[in-house]
Formats: sequence, structure tokens, C-alpha cells
Amino acid sequence: MERKSKNPLYNFLMNPKFGKWRRFAFVILMLLISLREVIFSFQSGLAELKGGSLLLITIYFLINLYPAQLILGSRLTNCLHEKRYLHFVISSSAIIVSTIIVKIAIEYFLQIKFNLHTSLENGITLYTLWDWTNKFATTLTCIYGVSSIFLLKNWIKEKKKIQKVETEQLMSELESLKEQVDSSLLLDTLKGTSEMATTDPEMASQRIRLLSAVLRYELYDCKRDKVFLSSEISFINNVLKLWTYQLPHLKYTVSTEGNVQGLLIPPLLIISLIQIILRKFDTNDKSEHCIDICISCNGREVCFVCKHKQLKERVMPTIDILRRLRILFGDKWQINCDLTQTEFKFERI
Repeated sequence: MERKSKNPLYNFLMNPKFGKWRRFAFVILMLLISLREVIFSFQSGLAELKGGSLLLITIYFLINLYPAQLILGSRLTNCLHEKRYLHFVISSSAIIVSTIIVKIAIEYFLQIKFNLHTSLENGITLYTLWDWTNKFATTLTCIYGVSSIFLLKNWIKEKKKIQKVETEQLMSELESLKEQVDSSLLLDTLKGTSEMATTDPEMASQRIRLLSAVLRYELYDCKRDKVFLSSEISFINNVLKLWTYQLPHLKYTVSTEGNVQGLLIPPLLIISLIQIILRKFDTNDKSEHCIDICISCNGREVCFVCKHKQLKERVMPTIDILRRLRILFGDKWQINCDLTQTEFKFERI
């Protein structure tokens, strides 16, 4: 469906529903050009033709209409699609010249046959050359004017196709850059659950339900461009619960501040940073690992702060995460990381 514009001229030229009116306007224009040419070429000779003058105007009208139909309704328009503009110009000019020759022949025939006063009665002069040039230029301008509309419509369609492909490519890239739940975490959870199935069926059942909730959110909810923060927090809690199976001494809190009701954010964005922090923890370290997560909203700015235990090295986002942030937020985001805290800010989109 064509997008409506506030410009009435643009709508008239581009909107398909005005196609009949555009053709009607072109026919009227050709009729006026034909009337002008007959008056200019035959002048006082029209009075001698009497009723034949109407027939002469009709003949000129059909001659003028013929090149337009031949050029715009034939394979020549493929030259515009294929960007063979020189071939289009040469071919269309040749067709228009041929119609002018036909008009000259008609004018010469009527002058000889009926002894009419025409522009040729004094032979070929600067006046007649100007007349023929004027006819050529007028017809050419009309046809190229219509062709320019055709070209503009094709250019707009082509631009929309390019934009659609670029958008699809960008969305595909964004989809591929989404940080998934750590695969080793899922495999270890499944392995531990299968071993627990015989010794503690109830706990194994809880783990399976937790794992299914994580996978369901990842497979279905995360297909959307945005998800509710409440859903993302539930997902974060579930993933952190899975991590406690690998890090038994992990303690965590997840809290919110400000007006976060109905807040929409890109999915799997915060968990990607949390998992980088968790991977820094040593699974062989029996001491308590604590992380305190706070998500706040102040106006359009959303802030994620994760305070954690002193790490041996600074948390650094991966190249994929940085690439996704640039695509999503442009330059309206910021990450500050140190050994005890990771802070991530972005503006809502």
C-alpha cells in the first residue's frame, strides 16, 4: 500500500488510485498540443478546410498520442528499469522525429492538394525549422515528463526494497547477537538433574520446571523486539537460580527503583552482562559469592547496576554485546565496569 503524503501533487503523481486521472490529464495535454500545432502550421488555411479542420486536429492528436503509447507502453520502458538511459533517449527521439516527418508530409500534401496556406508555402525557412524544433521539444518534454514520473516511482520502490532488505538484515544481525543462556550451564543442569532423578525426584522436578521456564522465555518471548521489564526480571531470577546449582555459595538480590511499570526493554540484554560477571567467579572457591542487582528508571534513562564481589579482573562486555548496543541505541548508552561494580545506562527506545 502506498504511503499517503500531505502533498496533494505528490499524491496525484504517485498514488495508484489516481492512475486514470493522470492518463486523462495526459490525453488533454496532447489534445491541446495538437490544437496548437494545427493552428500554428495551417493558420488561415483552416478556414478553407471548414469541417475538415476537426478531422485534421484528430489526426494530429493521434499522431502525438502514438509515440507516447509506443514509448511508454513498449519494451523501451525496460531501458529505464535496466538504466540504459542513452538507448531510451535515442530510441524515443527517433520515434518523435518520425512523427514530425509524418506531420510535415501531411502539411505538404494538403498544401499541394488543396492549395492551403501553411507554414511550408514559403519553403523551408528559419521559421519552419523553428516550428519543427518546437514540435520536437514540446512532444519530447511531455513524454519525458511522464517518463520522469515513471522513473521516480521506480526509484521510490527500489529505495523501499533496499530499506526493507537493510532492515531485515539488521534485524537478523540483532537476532544473532542476542546473548543466549550459557550452554554449559544448561548442559550441567540437565546432567545434574538426570543424576538427581533417582535420589531426589522432587528436586529434579523443580529443576526441570525451572529449566523449561528459562527455555520457553528464550525460545518464544525473546522473539519480540521488546519485552516487559517484569518478564525480564523473572527470567533473570530463573537463570540466577540455575547458576546456584553450579555456584552453591552464590547469593543474589534483584530489585527495581523508580517508575518501571510497563517498562519495555530489549530482551536478553541485562542477562548477558550478568553472565559475564558470573563466569568470572571461581567454581572451586567455596567462599560466598554475592551480587546485588538494581534496575532503575529515571525519565527516559534506564540504569542497571550490579554490585559484586571483588574480582581478579575487570568485567569487559564482548564484541557482540557492544555491536548490539550500537545497533539498538546508537550512542545513547554507557557502560562503566570495575572490579566491584558494573553499571550500564541506556535511553529507552
